[in-house]
Amino acid sequence: MAKLEKGLTEARELGYAMTLEELETGLHAMAAPIRSREGEVIAALSASGPAYRFTEERMRALAPVLTRGAEEISRRMGHPG
Repeated sequence: MAKLEKGLTEARELGYAMTLEELETGLHAMAAPIRSREGEVIAALSASGPAYRFTEERMRALAPVLTRGAEEISRRMGHPG
């Protein structure tokens, strides 16, 4: 439970979450929340790829692109941002 809580805290602070081969060997993925007008998380924008190309370093470098995309979609859904 402590690992989950730590992961949730980190995701809230960063604005996105990452998984490194947790769901499938060789697969890395990341996601950022899409929010409704009321601020409720209604969806997520995600990106995934093979671990040998979509490394943790590459994911952290691309995180601003992912979060900006999720924020733009959220604005279009009515979230004030």
